[in-house]
Amino acid sequence: MATTPMSHCGSNKSISALNAGYAASTRRRRFQRGFTLLEVIIVSVIVFILVTATTASLSGFLTRSRLRAAVSRLTSMAVYARSHSLTTGDRIVLHADRNADTVGLFRYDLTADDPELLPLESRWQMRLPDCVVISYLEVDDEETEQADIVFFPDGSATAARMKLLLQSGGYTTEEKVVSINGLTGRVTIQ
Repeated sequence: MATTPMSHCGSNKSISALNAGYAASTRRRRFQRGFTLLEVIIVSVIVFILVTATTASLSGFLTRSRLRAAVSRLTSMAVYARSHSLTTGDRIVLHADRNADTVGLFRYDLTADDPELLPLESRWQMRLPDCVVISYLEVDDEETEQADIVFFPDGSATAARMKLLLQSGGYTTEEKVVSINGLTGRVTIQ
């Protein structure tokens, strides 16, 4: 009696045909496969956390840059007032108003019977950004709400100190003090 070899799983398909069928079904499954809902949720949460952290960090940086810009501008105004006074022989006044949070440069007009202050160019007038305030203003060792800091042609000036505060969310987050030396008219930032 002749025996025939048993084919795989009782069918007459050869082994190579079975392998070909398996490879085709694997390819179909690979292309049909997508992301599970859990994977999508996890990736979304990670992206949300990264975006939130980056946004918070960036907004803090931008807020702090407003204080640095205001201090830089105030310092530039004082340095310009001193050098302009030295070169022109005019008395230049840096007027600071603590209530209005404004600073501006003016020149004394000594030709009139009653000396008056005339504003310099509009670029030398500044309103502080919303989050920056003048919290302290001192002229000749006395605290005041408004001050006229005078720069004289000999290089000297009225001694003054201004403290600028950065306020965010009702809290003070950073402060800078701009000082003007009365003897030399030099400006320092602390």
